[in-house]
Amino acid sequence: AGLIRLAGADVLAAYTIMFEAAFGDIYAVTETLVKAAPLTFTKDIHPIFEKTCYSCHGEKKQKAKFRADTREGLFKKVDAENHVVVPGKPDESELIHRLTTKVEDDVMPPVDHEHQLTPEQIETVRKWVEQGAVWSPDDKPAESKPGESK
Repeated sequence: AGLIRLAGADVLAAYTIMFEAAFGDIYAVTETLVKAAPLTFTKDIHPIFEKTCYSCHGEKKQKAKFRADTREGLFKKVDAENHVVVPGKPDESELIHRLTTKVEDDVMPPVDHEHQLTPEQIETVRKWVEQGAVWSPDDKPAESKPGESK
């Protein structure tokens, strides 16, 4: 008694109405959840670095003895006090300093480099570091096979 029987699409519509009443616009909530998903090196960082960093700091060339394409390179000590990436601490990470500094001799990529990072890309890298810069064994950039373009 007092129960309303719903079927099929009516059930989905009823749940959508209840969800929106409790949490607001279902699309806005979904978008927020997607944006809150943890960033990964392979999906989010590798594509940025591939265009902007690897030509000088990759497998074939390592300016300043630094590789941006390996875990060891990104988490190494820069000097006695600093690391390239300090997981969870973007303000203590040399990488973030180099991407955001206004000092022309320190900024990366150099001002005359063909590919510059956008503010959105820099923010993505900063968020990745802030989220812990997690780099699991499964989180490796895919290798291109001969004849494939990246």
